[in-house]
Amino acid sequence: TTKAQQGLYEYDAVARLRDSQLGDARVHDIRNYIVQGKLWQAFEAEQTPVLLIDEID
Repeated sequence: TTKAQQGLYEYDAVARLRDSQLGDARVHDIRNYIVQGKLWQAFEAEQTPVLLIDEID
């Protein structure tokens, strides 16, 4: 089950904090911590997708 906040993307702040504490160079590019959601994937799909959104309150 996907929640509304997860639809477009999620930002993994905990992983970025961990990497910054370990001195990882990846920390300078925020794109390394963005996880694409189903809605994002639907927008970028090569073929026309069908995205079912159920029980919007």
